[in-house]
Amino acid sequence: MKFRINLITVFIVFVVTLMVAGIPSLIAQPKQQFTEWGWPQPYEKVSEKSIKYLKEKGWWPLKIAYQIEPQTFLMVKKGFLAARGIEAEAVGFLSGPPMLEAFAGKRIQAVNAGQFPTTTMIDKGLDIIGISHLHIGWRHGTYVPIDSPYKKLTDLKLAKLGRPAIIGGPVGTSGEFYFRASCKAQGIEIGKDVIIKDMSPPDAALMPKGIDAFYGWEPWFSVFPVATNKNARIIDEDWPYSIYLGYWSVPRELLEVPDVIQALTDAYVEAVLLLRYDVKAATDFCIAEGHAIQKGFPPGTVLLFNHMAAFNKPTWTLIYPDFETKELEGVAKFLSETGRTRTLVTSERYKAYYRPEFVANTFKKLGWAIPEVPPLIPKGWKGEVGKPPYPEYYYFPAATELGKEIKLHPFPEAGDLVAPWYYKGKLYKP
Repeated sequence: MKFRINLITVFIVFVVTLMVAGIPSLIAQPKQQFTEWGWPQPYEKVSEKSIKYLKEKGWWPLKIAYQIEPQTFLMVKKGFLAARGIEAEAVGFLSGPPMLEAFAGKRIQAVNAGQFPTTTMIDKGLDIIGISHLHIGWRHGTYVPIDSPYKKLTDLKLAKLGRPAIIGGPVGTSGEFYFRASCKAQGIEIGKDVIIKDMSPPDAALMPKGIDAFYGWEPWFSVFPVATNKNARIIDEDWPYSIYLGYWSVPRELLEVPDVIQALTDAYVEAVLLLRYDVKAATDFCIAEGHAIQKGFPPGTVLLFNHMAAFNKPTWTLIYPDFETKELEGVAKFLSETGRTRTLVTSERYKAYYRPEFVANTFKKLGWAIPEVPPLIPKGWKGEVGKPPYPEYYYFPAATELGKEIKLHPFPEAGDLVAPWYYKGKLYKP
């Protein structure tokens, strides 16, 4: 009897030991399975009905436009759309005008653009919706050759130079809007103190002779002329005068198949997460897979740019209609008063364009809280949107040297989650 009891005791101890040994692995695994870069599994597939709709429209494969940014390229080339049942093709564009022309002609079905071209598309009556940000708070500024005598923008006033200064930069862009807003705030009269000469971002970054200063945005601002070529200095930046708002747009017709829009949004945010997960690996992939623009830069330049693209919390993707229309009222007014648009694009027209619910649905799947304000605005910020100059907000640092890794804004922090979320080997809880 004693021997029998001992056997039972040994058996119980053995079972308990196995259970205890298994506890750490069970604890390490969230109930909801995730990829290492934080996307919940399994992927949600679009319906056969929606696929049929796309094929009947001639939108199969879906053609996704991209410029220099990595996210839209990654979402296609990494198979994030294919995993959701959508056949897609990444179409690269070196500049905005041909991309927007292709979009207007329905040769591409997803396009990214800043506030200037987006406002122009709305003004022209293109039936589009904005489902996510392309970027928010993207860096713009004015730079000069490194041996230039100018230290600040006001050095370019007529009273100091004795002649109008010539400023090179792309007209009809968010860069031009920044430059005009900065000049207005600093008492510089365009047409009298300074004259703008229309130049493409790559041409301006080469800083041809005869031009006093240049304006642009990343990587044609600090990454290329300052950090890569080391032949330029920054004399002015945009953050006090404007908040850059770029958007990712699709045809409004896709509302007939909302699961397609949701799949596009989910895949886009997943690409944002993948970029944050390993910027170096994502950069190497973009170059190896033939990203139309990134492959043309030195790898170190691309890596620095992609660190900037990954800088903000991933919740930057969400559109905030009330916040953004206040900022864009100034853009719309400028475009209307200068004859760039036929009409004044009102707040109501902007709000009709915005469809933030798809990114909000994505956040719900991930267990992320929806921030009260865009994540680039710090708690206790004293500014008022639409009324520059602005106090400083979360703004990535200027690129001054290659090989310098930019520390990404921490995520998640307290209040960022409403449900457990697994990322990079760790389970985070609200």
